[in-house]
Amino acid sequence: MSASLFHKQQSDLAIRRKNKTKMNAAQILKRIIFEITFVTVIVATVPLQVIYATGLVTFSIVTQYPAQIHRLLINLFYAKKDS
Repeated sequence: MSASLFHKQQSDLAIRRKNKTKMNAAQILKRIIFEITFVTVIVATVPLQVIYATGLVTFSIVTQYPAQIHRLLINLFYAKKDS
């Protein structure tokens, strides 16, 4: 009984695959436009994602190490310069 169910599922999958490959010109054009739009949106949002991630990392560092950052800035601005 399970073997016949397996063969039925396999034949259903084969029918679905066959039906998926049949696309008319309008469906192909819609698919191409969708893919181009999708890739364009991903490429356009990558800089925003990088800026957001950098901001999160900066915020977490500033909130976890305020004393060390303060000491570093004081040493940078008020340290004796070699002359």
